[in-house]
Amino acid sequence: MHRILIPLMIIALFAVSCGGNATPVPVQPGQGALTDMPADNGAIPEDSLLPWESLNENGFVDPATARRSTAINENSEFWRGVDAWQVAGSTTNVGQALRLDSGSAGSGERSSATYRIPLTGENPAILSTDINLRKRDDDSASGFYISIANFETGRWDWFGQYSDGRIRLSLSEAATGNYISGLGNAFVSVVAYNGSSFDIVGVSLNQFDPADATAPPAPSGLSLAARVGAVEMQWNGVIAADLAGYAIYYSDKTFVNPGSAGVKKLNYLEGGTRHLLSGVSGTVFVAVSAVDLSGNESAISSVESTAVIAGDGPVLELLAGSTEGIVGEPITLTASGSPAFDWDLDGDGTFEVTGDVSGSQLADTGKAGILRPAVRGSDGATAVALGAVSLIIAQDLPPVAVLTANRLRGAIINGETSPLSVNFSAGQSYDDGPTLDFAWALTGDASFGPAGPADSNSYQYSKSGVFVAMIRAEDSAGQVAYAQLPISVEQVTGFRASFLCDNPAGLFGSLAIVDGHPAVAFRRFGPGAALDGLFYNRALDSEGKLWGEPVPLQTQPNWGDFACLAVIAGNPAIAYNNGNVPGICYIRASSSTGQTLADWNNAPVVLTTPAFASEEIELIDLNGNPAVVWFDSGDIWFQRATSAAGTGDNAGDWGDPAIEIYNAGNADVRPDFKIIDGNPAVAFRQSAANQAMYLRATSSTGASALDWPGVPVVVSAAHTVTGRVNLEFVSGAPAVSYYESGNSLRYTRANTSTGSIAADWPLSTVIDEGFGQGTTWHDLAMVGGRPAIAYEDFQSGQHTKYRRANNSTGSSWGEEWHVAPQNDWQDSAYMRIDLEDLNGFPAIYVHHQNFDRPSFYTFDTEL
Repeated sequence: MHRILIPLMIIALFAVSCGGNATPVPVQPGQGALTDMPADNGAIPEDSLLPWESLNENGFVDPATARRSTAINENSEFWRGVDAWQVAGSTTNVGQALRLDSGSAGSGERSSATYRIPLTGENPAILSTDINLRKRDDDSASGFYISIANFETGRWDWFGQYSDGRIRLSLSEAATGNYISGLGNAFVSVVAYNGSSFDIVGVSLNQFDPADATAPPAPSGLSLAARVGAVEMQWNGVIAADLAGYAIYYSDKTFVNPGSAGVKKLNYLEGGTRHLLSGVSGTVFVAVSAVDLSGNESAISSVESTAVIAGDGPVLELLAGSTEGIVGEPITLTASGSPAFDWDLDGDGTFEVTGDVSGSQLADTGKAGILRPAVRGSDGATAVALGAVSLIIAQDLPPVAVLTANRLRGAIINGETSPLSVNFSAGQSYDDGPTLDFAWALTGDASFGPAGPADSNSYQYSKSGVFVAMIRAEDSAGQVAYAQLPISVEQVTGFRASFLCDNPAGLFGSLAIVDGHPAVAFRRFGPGAALDGLFYNRALDSEGKLWGEPVPLQTQPNWGDFACLAVIAGNPAIAYNNGNVPGICYIRASSSTGQTLADWNNAPVVLTTPAFASEEIELIDLNGNPAVVWFDSGDIWFQRATSAAGTGDNAGDWGDPAIEIYNAGNADVRPDFKIIDGNPAVAFRQSAANQAMYLRATSSTGASALDWPGVPVVVSAAHTVTGRVNLEFVSGAPAVSYYESGNSLRYTRANTSTGSIAADWPLSTVIDEGFGQGTTWHDLAMVGGRPAIAYEDFQSGQHTKYRRANNSTGSSWGEEWHVAPQNDWQDSAYMRIDLEDLNGFPAIYVHHQNFDRPSFYTFDTEL
């Protein structure tokens, strides 16, 4: 994000590293997967110029405008862990580092961080890492994979897995121009997999120098020591300004030419002059060579040999109290996995402390730079392991900018009148100093406003597109950091349809948002007994574009009528009618998604067996327990579970008897049930007086018949109500929609929070006029903070339409949207309408009569 103001010298590449248990070979996803890890980053990035960047005279991104340049020197780029361009999985900022976790060992979880590094058009020759590894939760060693985008092949070139966090990779393809995009940028991805956990302190790229053809001198002084399962190596360092590291060759027989048959090569460069060669046995012959930043390689050293001691060496772990620090301030190092330790506290290759049994020392932070302290664990004889960590030490650490938003995408219908509002926060940004100032550029053009202490902001996007919102954090020393978030704004073009099963389904369906995805419970009608009964289907994505096979919950004829789906105690639950023995049943999934049949292992509970339970059964989570309302022979009944867990999974949870909350015998068949100002309430049509009625309990549970007023409130005033009535809690007050005989769909909202008396209800507003508009099927809901309604439309056919209010109270209503049918406007699709809020946008269930299928509709957009 910014240039680190600390003297990071190229000599840092030569600091002590440690032995690793890997001999990696590049693998491309098209050629096969890496061992134990799916090599899949997707397609390589399509690089494009970011709004704040400019091109240099050669047509490449100018690093001075790339905002994230952290050059070591003119031919080298060091990227802090926190400066990742994209992350996925479990990632956390830890100081200047980025922590990647991938669950428990064996979990198969994967996390990654990708870095976009401007190189002004010259290929990288050396890729190096500073990664601090931690053990997996089963005490095995963590490892990491790394890949670089190859723009010649259009694939990612993979390397790993590595158990040494400080590797140097010589990129053999550099001379052919493979690893930079058309804008001169390189893309590097680091992956944690299957329980590995580590901190990315930084990744580095050194550019290829095509004019450099001179190899460095050959190393000298190679000495070997036999260890348990390994060979401990040490040699004299080579003095060369452009030294990248050392290649290690080994074989089970002596050799002169490192390219001879049977000679193996450690496929990364060792950055220091000490290495533990593991994974070998018997007598091993070893040599080293020096490699510079342009890939020029020296002759090999003398070939030395030793006999490896059989067995497995210790697993060493070295942890640092921090990955960053101020010059002179202490940072604690803690080692484990061995009886005694030798310490190189400043990373210069010399062990200043030997034979330590405490396992704890302080790093020597006396100089600024990338510090790589190391440890050698030993049993005092032949069991040896090496470890190291990387630390960023500076006189003043740069800040870390973190930008979050309440949403990263959204859609607009009319951006001029209803733009997409996004709230931003920089409150998670941090620095080693007491204060930070922030400048904001939220429109995607990197035009920053004046800096100030405010760490929050908002913007309303009135046009569609992808806007890269940015912040610039500046500390008291003048150092800056940048963070960005892409905000995707989509223009709504209409509704799209999804059909939830291939076979005929009944009229009875119910929609709910289950763990972030739309889900539907519905009755199916065969063919055959296996496809008859109650079914459940939850979308595979959060937008309801992809649906799998429905889950059969009760495969018996006449089971599943009048189903109502709701989320109870975090899991999907369904109340439905058992048509064979008329009664109301309840079943709740044992998982938060109910995605598979195994998730529905709770037995159904029979709540009651009234003589007649018809039409819609209503189920809600009523203040910590499921509650059900249903119609029976002109009366309305209510029952609430009283389980301590709030699940209603057992018959004993429903011990309280059902309450007849309206017993005049003239209620219509479809009462609606909601929580109004904390208490349960129903709205329904009274058929005797043709009025819309409202009844609210005086307690939060409605547990006693005395909690329910004996006389409901009339909310439709002088209107004759001959159709459906719906209830919703709208901006702090109850609201009711109904169809009146004058051929209009109407809406009224009380002017108090409870609507307890008729005087609380003003004259209703017309939503839509015309015969049959919502007479039998309509649903009222809050969508994106405003009341909205989906309703049957007989003016242009037997269709479904949608409107949303122009404000949060519903005093006026917006334009009409056609929902269904989508393919043939001669079709009929208007029954069993159910409307829900899906991330601020309408989600609608409709029974499509022509196809006899349950169907789901949500907004379609241009993007």
